[in-house]
Amino acid sequence: MLLPLVVISVQRIYFHFKKCVRYSRSYMLRRIYFFAFTALILILSACKSDAAAKIESNTLPDVVQNPPRISWTPSGQVFLSIYKNGKIFHAASVNTSYWLSKQPLAPAEYCWNVRGSVAYSIPQCFTITANNPVLEDFSITNLLKPNLSRPYVMSGNLIKDAQLDASALKVRNSKINALISAYERMSPSIGFGNVMEVAGASSGKVALDNYESIRIWSTKLIYGSTIYYFNQDLSVKSQLLKQVNELVDNCSWVAPFIRDDRSARTLLWSVAYAYDFIGYAQSNSTDWVACIEAIASTSGVDADRYTANTALNNATQYNAKAAALVASILISDSSTWARAYIEENLRSFVYAGNPFWLNDGGYVSGGAYLQWTIENSNQWLSLINKSSRLNPFNHTWYRATTSYFSNALRPTAPTSLFGDGHENAVLPQYAAQVMDNVDTADAAWYRNYLTDAQRSSLSVLTSTPMQRKSIVTPPNNRAYFKDSGILVWHENASVIDSFSIFMRTGNAGLVGHGHADIGSFVVHQGSLPIAVNSGRYDWYGSPMWKDYYQQSRSHNLPTFSGGIGQSTSKLSKTALISEKSGEKFESATMDISSNYLSPASQVIRSVTYLKPNKLLIVDQMASSTPLQWEWNLHLPGNVFLVQPSMWRSGNTCIYKLDDNSYEFNSEVVTEYYQGAAKDQLIPWHSIWKSSLASKNTVMAFLLDLSCDSNVWPQNLYRRQSESFSVDVDMYTIVVKKTGVVDVINK
Repeated sequence: MLLPLVVISVQRIYFHFKKCVRYSRSYMLRRIYFFAFTALILILSACKSDAAAKIESNTLPDVVQNPPRISWTPSGQVFLSIYKNGKIFHAASVNTSYWLSKQPLAPAEYCWNVRGSVAYSIPQCFTITANNPVLEDFSITNLLKPNLSRPYVMSGNLIKDAQLDASALKVRNSKINALISAYERMSPSIGFGNVMEVAGASSGKVALDNYESIRIWSTKLIYGSTIYYFNQDLSVKSQLLKQVNELVDNCSWVAPFIRDDRSARTLLWSVAYAYDFIGYAQSNSTDWVACIEAIASTSGVDADRYTANTALNNATQYNAKAAALVASILISDSSTWARAYIEENLRSFVYAGNPFWLNDGGYVSGGAYLQWTIENSNQWLSLINKSSRLNPFNHTWYRATTSYFSNALRPTAPTSLFGDGHENAVLPQYAAQVMDNVDTADAAWYRNYLTDAQRSSLSVLTSTPMQRKSIVTPPNNRAYFKDSGILVWHENASVIDSFSIFMRTGNAGLVGHGHADIGSFVVHQGSLPIAVNSGRYDWYGSPMWKDYYQQSRSHNLPTFSGGIGQSTSKLSKTALISEKSGEKFESATMDISSNYLSPASQVIRSVTYLKPNKLLIVDQMASSTPLQWEWNLHLPGNVFLVQPSMWRSGNTCIYKLDDNSYEFNSEVVTEYYQGAAKDQLIPWHSIWKSSLASKNTVMAFLLDLSCDSNVWPQNLYRRQSESFSVDVDMYTIVVKKTGVVDVINK
C-alpha cells in the first residue's frame, strides 16, 4: 500500500520542480530539474510490486479543452485525486472510468491520478489558460437548447429563410437541383424490399453488399426530406410517407433483423431525419417514434450497451452511439427513453470524441479512413451543434486535424498516403466538412482551395453561417505528426503545386487497417502522384488485401527473398531516431529493424531531401543468414533502363549509388486491380533484386523528381569512405553506420 501513496506525492514534488524551473535563469539548471523529475517517475514505475498492476491513464493532448475529460482503464472503484497548483483541488471515490467537471476550470496547472486497492496510475498534468477551447455554452441550463423548432436539422426555418446574396442563392438553387436529379434517378427502383435484402452478415463482402442496399434506401429518404423542405413538393412528401410507413408497419420484427452496424445506423439516421421534417406531424407519429426507438435499441446500433461509463473501443461503436444520440435528439420531445439517453450520454460523448482520433489530428486507421469518418459523423455532430449547448467542432481533435489536413491531406492531393484506402485521392467535400466548421488559421488557409462546386449538396443546404476570426496562415515547410507516425517535408508549403515528401515513421496502434509500411515514403507534386503505394482496397480481409495490399512489397520499402518484409503484428509505434534540417535540406533516420520478419536483423533507412527535387534513400541491412534483398519502388509510369545504374519514368530519374549488382523488373500486377474504377491510379511496381545473397548490404538510390536528361549528372558521384558518402549538387551527404546523416555544403 505504500507505493501508491508515494506516487500521489509525486504531484507535489512536480510542482516544486516547476517553481524551480520557472524562476531559474540557468538553462542547465532547468535541464537538471527536468531530468531529475523524469528519473523519479521512472524509478517509481520500475519499483512497483507485481501485485500493484498499473492503471492506464489516457494521454491528453498538449492543449486540452476546458474542462478536459480525464479517463483511465480499467474502470472500477478507484480514488481520484486532482491537484491545482500543487494543492488538493478535488478528491473523491468514484466507480467510473472518467471524470468531467460540470463547469470550466480556472486557469492553473493541474495534476491527477487514480488509485485502487493495489493499482495506481502515473500522474498526468495539464494546463488551463484563458485560451483553451471550450465545448459548451455554460449559460444554457439544459443540454438541449430551449425553444427548438422543426426541423432541428435546419434550425427551424433559419436556413430556408436566410437572406442570401445573388451568388449564394445561385449556389443553393444548384445544390437543390442536383439533389432533385439524384433523387429522381434512384426513386423508381428503391422500396421496402431493399431493407429486407439486408441479412445478418456483419463483416466481409456480404456485409458491404447488404449495406449498399440500406444506403440507397436511406439516401432516398434523406434527399426527399431535404427537397420537400425547400420546395414543399407534395408528390415528394407522398413518396416519403409511403416509403417510411412500409418500414414503420413492420418495424418491430425488422429492426432486430438488421445486425450489420453500418446498415443499422444508416437506417436509424434516415428515419429520424425524415421524422424531423414530416414524421412528427403525422397521425401515426407515435409509431414513427416507437420504430426509431426500436432500431436504436434492438438493431446493430444496440444503443443501450453504450453508457456514459462505457469506454468506446473503436469507430464502429462511436458511430453507433452518435447515431443513437442524434436520433434521440430528433424524437426528444416525444420520447422519455430519448431524453434519458441524452441526459446520460451526450456530454461525455462529445468530450470523449472518437477513440480512433489521435491527439495530433490524425486517425488511427489512416488518411482515407479519416476522411470517411468525417463523412460518417459530421452530419450528426452538426445536428448536436445546432440543437444542444455543445459544439463538437471545437474539440481539440477537430482543431488539430485542420493542421493534419493542411500538411498531410492537402488540397488536390492525389492519394491519402498510408493505410487502407491509401490509393484514394483527397476528396474536397470531406475536407470542406472540417474547414467549414472549425475556426483555425489552418482551416482558413485550406478554405482558399475549396469551391462551392466541390462541397456536397447536403452540407451546403443544411449548413448555417459561421463567424470566423482566424487569419489565413500557410503551413510550415516541416511537420511531424508523432502520434500518426507521419513526417512531412514541403518544398514550399504555401505553394500548392510544389513537392511534398511524406514518410511513415511509425504505426498509430491499429493493426487491422494498418500496413507493413514503416519507413515507406510517398511523394506528391500538388495533384501529381510521383511515388506512391500500390494496390487497391477491394474489401477488408480479401485475398488481395492479405497477399499484397497490406504487405511491404506494395510500398516503397526493402524486402527480401521474394517480397518478405515487415509483419503487421509487430509494427513499432515510432521508428524515427534522428532528424536534421537546413535551409535547403531535410534528413531523417528510421530504425525499422524490429518491424521485419526473421532472419532480417537490421534495417536502417536514411532519407535526405535536397530542395527542390532530389531525394536520397540509403538502406543499411543485416541478417543472420545470407539473403537476396529487394528494393521496391512504385511510380505512376513504367520504369526503364536509360544507361547502366540509371532508370527513368516520366520526369523521375533513379540513380543507383551502391555497389550491388541487381536484377531489375518493372510491371503492373493486373490481378490486383481487377474491378478498379476507371480513374483508379494503377502504379508500376519496380523491383531491384540483388544478384548475390549477403548478410550485410547497403542499398542506395537517388531520385531526381524533375529530371530532363538521360545523361548521368556530372555533379553526382560516390565518394570512397568508411561511411556511405555521395556528392549531390553542392552537397556532400555522409550516412554513418548508425544511419545518422550529415549534409555538408561544399
